[in-house]
Amino acid sequence: MESWKRIRALKCDLSKTKQPMSQ
Repeated sequence: MESWKRIRALKCDLSKTKQPMSQ
């Protein structure tokens, strides 16, 4: 199973929400 991929995507999403792109 590639659950780590889902977790990684979730983490990325969280990071994006935490600090939105300022560019």
